[in-house]
Amino acid sequence: MVPPLEHRILHRDGSTRWIRGTVVQHRDQRGQSVRYDGLVEDITERKRAEQWFRTILELAPTRWSLPISQGKDRLGQRAD
Repeated sequence: MVPPLEHRILHRDGSTRWIRGTVVQHRDQRGQSVRYDGLVEDITERKRAEQWFRTILELAPTRWSLPISQGKDRLGQRAD
């Protein structure tokens, strides 16, 4: 089994895209490899979302705390 490979490509319009290449191997009844298919998926939006999330975490305070008072939930709402 070959793990999927993620990498950047330069699109003909000049933009950079991220793709994920996955190999799907097919075997015969004896377990011999007879062919394989290659699947390519555009994961650009996922990579952008991951980068956005990393940026938010880097800019966030090093320690977050939410006050928890007696009779209230974590967001300070009355817990009845």
